[in-house]
Amino acid sequence: MTTKLPVRIGKLDAARRQLRTAITLWFNDGDPVSVHTLAYAAYEVIHAISEKRDPTRRDLLFDSRLIKDEFRGEWNATVENTPTSLSTRIEMEMQ
Repeated sequence: MTTKLPVRIGKLDAARRQLRTAITLWFNDGDPVSVHTLAYAAYEVIHAISEKRDPTRRDLLFDSRLIKDEFRGEWNATVENTPTSLSTRIEMEMQ
């Protein structure tokens, strides 16, 4: 039996791998829950890295400069709860 060494990768590389896997699953009709989970996990890592590198940078989905600060909470709630979001579709299918 061979001993496997731990794999060491950076956060950004992990996010790239997650996103690449999500895209591959998506185009190969893979499990939609896995696609969503991997893509969102990659988004969160990229978002955190982006904020740390430049706190004033606001170009990601939930921090878009196109959305005024006073409407940001409403925008985020709308994006998270749209009927086209995976979680909403799953809840609708379960009912």
